[in-house]
Amino acid sequence: MTSPGNHILLVTYDPLLGELIPEMFVGEADIPPFVVVHTLKAAQDELKSQVFAVMITDWTRIPGPKAIAAAQEAGVPGILVMNGGLATPEEIVRLGVESIPKPCSIEELIAAVRRLLEKQKKLSA
Repeated sequence: MTSPGNHILLVTYDPLLGELIPEMFVGEADIPPFVVVHTLKAAQDELKSQVFAVMITDWTRIPGPKAIAAAQEAGVPGILVMNGGLATPEEIVRLGVESIPKPCSIEELIAAVRRLLEKQKKLSA
């Protein structure tokens, strides 16, 4: 397994979310900085250029399944899907990713990212 990177890749079609989500993590010293992209192509390019600790993506419009496949191929150890209910629990389990309901609170999002990072630490210990 490739060692996890030191950034979080945020893949969102919404430029406002692309600004707001990283801002909400400011001051969270244990959370790596964000790289934000707004298209599947941009996500694929970033995944080829560096290793990420976590990828957060929307399910729709990107589209999520293709972004997930690209992240898994690139060896991203933690993948979090913001799911407004379009992805079924069975799909989430089959893909082997974490899911958080959309909308969610910033506390829920931070906790989900921390769980993924902690899981990585335990696996690499």
